[in-house]
Amino acid sequence: MQERKYEQAAQTFGESIKLEPNEPLHYYNRGLAYRLGGKLESALADCSKAIELNPRFSEAFDNRGNIYSDRKQYDLAISNFTSAIEIKPNYTEAYNGRGNAYDYIGDHLSAINEYNKAIEINPKDALSYVNRASAFMAQGQKKLAIADLEKAFKLSNEPILKQFAQAKLKELNG
Repeated sequence: MQERKYEQAAQTFGESIKLEPNEPLHYYNRGLAYRLGGKLESALADCSKAIELNPRFSEAFDNRGNIYSDRKQYDLAISNFTSAIEIKPNYTEAYNGRGNAYDYIGDHLSAINEYNKAIEINPKDALSYVNRASAFMAQGQKKLAIADLEKAFKLSNEPILKQFAQAKLKELNG
């Protein structure tokens, strides 16, 4: 059902592209719909086209970084998140994305540094605390992980993120 919804969104954005073929936002939006629908090759092509049309489109670099992460091409993901951050230095989502890519390759210290930057930019972003807690857990820093999960639980308005933080807290507290 959800997949069909993204397919319909991609079709709608495709119609927008026919009307305005040089509008990067349409390619970005269709690329996002493709990514969420699991069509990573099409998503990658659209994000690349959006960047070709507007080389300063930070969100397109961020989405392309997420696509590369989904494809487990973490070096390319890190490069795209870096481009997004160079364009938009306070881009919390790109710092989180780059942190996640570092975390996936086992560079937990670099991941923590990225999450620290995201938290410095937006200290109320619960996801940054959850991500940093994950990196702390990977390093065996249980107390720091617990502190971040407690902070995320207090900050989050998203039920799924709140439940995740709570479950991890129970796991760490035994």
